[in-house]
Amino acid sequence: MKRILSQIFHFAVYSIPMHLIYLITGLIPNSTPGNFIRGFLLRPFFKKCGHNFQVASGVIFIQPQNIEIGKNVYIAHNAWIGGGGGLIIGDEVIISPMALITSGKHTLSGDSVRYGDVVSLPTKIGNGSWISSHVTVCGGVTIGDGVVVAANAAVTKDISDNSFAYGVPANYRPRKGVGA
Repeated sequence: MKRILSQIFHFAVYSIPMHLIYLITGLIPNSTPGNFIRGFLLRPFFKKCGHNFQVASGVIFIQPQNIEIGKNVYIAHNAWIGGGGGLIIGDEVIISPMALITSGKHTLSGDSVRYGDVVSLPTKIGNGSWISSHVTVCGGVTIGDGVVVAANAAVTKDISDNSFAYGVPANYRPRKGVGA
């Protein structure tokens, strides 16, 4: 019963108001001013959120009260970001369209995942990192500072600072030059 009441509380305090903000800002284009307005209106729902937070349309945040966001962060359209296990997004991070970042994983109950527990796994994206389009960041990983994660990569283990990560599962090497 306590779990159900907690879910109702979070639905009323976080989900509904955030979706109302998306509804109200739905006609604002994905532009710097529009993304800034969306980010400004969403800031109070996070555990911590720095200045100049910009959010494009269609971004889904799950359990934002467990997400810490640094300053000068941009999240592009249709990204899915789950904060159940705790998520830290550092300063000057770019998250590209349709990226998926989770901070937990499902477990089996018998032969089914449907009723298995969700394990919370703290996840971190370091300062100045770029998560490219269609990247999956699995729960429990730490992505270092200045990391570029290539499009479509699946990050399943920690990535060192100033690296370029690519592939499924993601491998990485030291980053050289701008971008990669």
